[in-house]
Amino acid sequence: MAPRDAILERFYVETACERGGCVLDLACGSGRLTVPLAQSGLEVVGADLSCAMLERARNHARANAVEPRFIQLDMRDFDLGGRTFDTIIVAVNSILHLHSPDDSEASSGRSADTYRCRAGWCSTPSCPISPCSTLIPTSAS
Repeated sequence: MAPRDAILERFYVETACERGGCVLDLACGSGRLTVPLAQSGLEVVGADLSCAMLERARNHARANAVEPRFIQLDMRDFDLGGRTFDTIIVAVNSILHLHSPDDSEASSGRSADTYRCRAGWCSTPSCPISPCSTLIPTSAS
């Protein structure tokens, strides 16, 4: 939905590539970052609550000849069977879809702990709900 931003894409691709090959892109929307991540050779799972946005993301991926996995889920509460990721991304303004501090805490705690993000959590640099940084270290397991 938003125009391409080469600098933003490069930041997320480089950050994910530094940390390993498996990425969870939460609130992936139309696949704006999921597709470039997949094009870089990373194993990417794009996840979003909206079926309509996931369909746009699938179409975007097909148009760019990549096949990331797309799944529907609520980033506040989901289960991927204990799957681990090297990097979990909640990009751009996606964190703003969480409307309360409890929602924000549920999402970051669920993602970083339950899915044992091995290297880091990429989020928006500024967030009015809670203090966020570009990379929040997690306890590796």
